[in-house]
Amino acid sequence: MFDENLIANKYLNPDEYLNSFKVDFLKAKPFPSIVIKEFFQEKFLSSVLEEFPDLEKIEFSQNTKIKTNLSLLAIIIVIFQIQ
Repeated sequence: MFDENLIANKYLNPDEYLNSFKVDFLKAKPFPSIVIKEFFQEKFLSSVLEEFPDLEKIEFSQNTKIKTNLSLLAIIIVIFQIQ
């Protein structure tokens, strides 16, 4: 099912939260959407963040890689801020 090292304990049993997520999704404005707070274990997110290169040391010739890494990093930062 879920990897217990990645997913927060409160989300390990989908039956407990899926119905409330469905209602939230359908009622969201301006369009159907959902925010799942604290979905990942903080330890897992920290390990992902550690794998990103030091952006100050990357040369501009790696522009494509930087854009990809920055996009992923932005997602991680948003997740941390939601918590």
